[in-house]
Amino acid sequence: MAVPEQAKRLALLYFKLKREVISKGYATEIAWQEDIVLKDITEIEFLKETAWVILSSGMRESIIQRKFKDISNVFYNWESASLIISNREECMANALNLFNNERKISAILKICEQVYLQGFTEIKRYIFEQGVPYLKQFPFMGPATSLHLAKNIGLSVAKPDRHMVRMVNAVGYNSAQAMCDDIALLTGEDVAVIDLVFWRYATLNTNYLELFKAIAN
Repeated sequence: MAVPEQAKRLALLYFKLKREVISKGYATEIAWQEDIVLKDITEIEFLKETAWVILSSGMRESIIQRKFKDISNVFYNWESASLIISNREECMANALNLFNNERKISAILKICEQVYLQGFTEIKRYIFEQGVPYLKQFPFMGPATSLHLAKNIGLSVAKPDRHMVRMVNAVGYNSAQAMCDDIALLTGEDVAVIDLVFWRYATLNTNYLELFKAIAN
């Protein structure tokens, strides 16, 4: 399959940025993304990643990073949906004391309830069969958040956050997925890892767009 000429330049840029991100101390983060496989995801990991994605929506990662350990403690460190739902009111009250956004906390609890009622094995089967469209039926899972969750549980997708959208526009692609698909084809790297490297680089370098604009010229 032929890829655009700029994809070849993007592939070279990707490896350059990956080396830089690793040099800045994010090797563990990249390894985490490389190692995620949907078939191995547990209920604990699913609940944790779902909560992370919901809380992160529209907010800086650094803010959620500071609060997430305490919020996780309130939710029994995501031990099981059953335990959380059995103590739903307590979880809600304590979580709101730490993160005063009732809509987001309610969404987390509703997803815990769905996992409790359906069973995680059944939910994981639906994710395998339907992918991102199935995730969209959960509360708070819109076009971007559903892709963020999908990426965090092992699906090969790119999420269209503000940094990725700017990169995509700079190099003339129609979507983050299309751009990362082409780079994956050339490099053998997973789409979700490519997405992570570009996103992390953008959080570390305010002038990141200059590199992508140069590729388009």
